[in-house]
Amino acid sequence: MILFTEMYNVQATDGSFIVNNIPGVAIGAEFTQYAVSAHFPLLGSGFVAVALTLFAFTTIMAYYYIAESNLSFMLRSRKSIFLLWGLRLMILFSVFIGCLTTAKMAWDLGDIGVGLMAWLNLVAIILLHNKVLLLFKDYEKQKKRGKDPVFDNTIYKIKNVSEWDN
Repeated sequence: MILFTEMYNVQATDGSFIVNNIPGVAIGAEFTQYAVSAHFPLLGSGFVAVALTLFAFTTIMAYYYIAESNLSFMLRSRKSIFLLWGLRLMILFSVFIGCLTTAKMAWDLGDIGVGLMAWLNLVAIILLHNKVLLLFKDYEKQKKRGKDPVFDNTIYKIKNVSEWDN
């Protein structure tokens, strides 16, 4: 029988470890740096540090872009500079808190955020399912006729949908 002790150490019931991570090396970025530098001693640690920095920066930029796009979509023509600056300050505050907390806390907060996002997406899917089914049936009908399916909002007159020029 196998018991899972701590996060990554796997222990057999007789007390011996099946997997035993490097003693004294914290699991996470430090562990990865140690592993890569064991194989590439001259540039392993630096490469992992630069890669993590670039990953963190591009992730923050992507999340900000997605959040601002969603805010603009929800507000439509009622642009609010106060909400935009509130979003920017919230992103900066989140980055600041992320720098002060442990990696475990950051991952836990990330898990909560993903869970909230999943619930919001489920609600949106439920609210939009009638329109989606209607448009999917139109798509299937056009495919059966041998056409290249094109969305035409003059048929359905769905509010706040712009026409796309091909």
